[in-house]
Amino acid sequence: MDTKLTDETAWNETITATYRKDPNYSYRMLEIHNQVLDLVENRLTPHPDDLKELYSIYFNIIKNDHSRKFVEKKNRLTVAKSIYRSISVYPSVQLLKKALSKLDSENKHSFLLFPAGFNVSKYSGHTCCFVCTKKENESLHVDLVDTLARYHLSYPLKHTAPVHRFIIPMKKIHQLATYLNASAFMPDLKHDEKFFIQKKLLKIAQSNRPLDYLFKEEQKVGNCYLKQSQFGLQYAFWARNTKKTNIITWPISTKTMHQKISETMMNNPRLSPEIKNQMKNFFLLYQKNNLHVLKRKVFETRWQNAQLEKNYEKQLFSQKEDR
Repeated sequence: MDTKLTDETAWNETITATYRKDPNYSYRMLEIHNQVLDLVENRLTPHPDDLKELYSIYFNIIKNDHSRKFVEKKNRLTVAKSIYRSISVYPSVQLLKKALSKLDSENKHSFLLFPAGFNVSKYSGHTCCFVCTKKENESLHVDLVDTLARYHLSYPLKHTAPVHRFIIPMKKIHQLATYLNASAFMPDLKHDEKFFIQKKLLKIAQSNRPLDYLFKEEQKVGNCYLKQSQFGLQYAFWARNTKKTNIITWPISTKTMHQKISETMMNNPRLSPEIKNQMKNFFLLYQKNNLHVLKRKVFETRWQNAQLEKNYEKQLFSQKEDR
């Protein structure tokens, strides 16, 4: 694989130094770890580098996928470049436009992921993920991935499928890049209009339609900022699998995938031993399926206390389970 893509310094260039040097970086990674496992709701103020970290985790899983379950060896470089490109376009309309124009219509493993936020009401927002590919150099297929679309009131699209395709002419690429960029980084949206991105894409799309797909995994708690971004990547992989059904899932079991994510995060050299140990404990909690025993509100209260006291061991693992 291209050394630029496997070199840690290449990833560092895409993630701000202040983010990784922040004193709360380790705790932020613990939050992301637990959200990916569906243990807690999002309590973070969203930061663009959260998603860069998340995609870098998936990148490393693919890089070390010697079983070739995610992608064949001959296509691994293209997929890696696609993920790398996806985290390198923020926050610039010109970079995004350039990345979209460089998509290879002859290679189905060439794609661009773009998580985007939108308001669903005056007081709440939601995150979806766009998977962009090029079709015969004439148009872009912009697939909106949102597994919770059916729950949105006053949704501007006629259908509320988990995947909805917009076909955008290449001559509208600047408008597309502008609208996507304006929808980045929830909750700091640059507009108040409900369903901003969906309405804008409807205006510039040549056509649009729902795709007849379902996701095997669901978003179980309020962690759309990371979860829908994960579903976008999951869809990007699944859509390139030759043995596909209409049920979108990882090429390995969800529990195995979560284990790989947890192990990859625990190998982060920037994390303190304490945080790595807490990640291990949380994964054991997830593995044992103890969340159906713990009452959700009780667990959430313990999680809040653990954050305040910075003592996860005491608050979460030394108490008897509530039944």
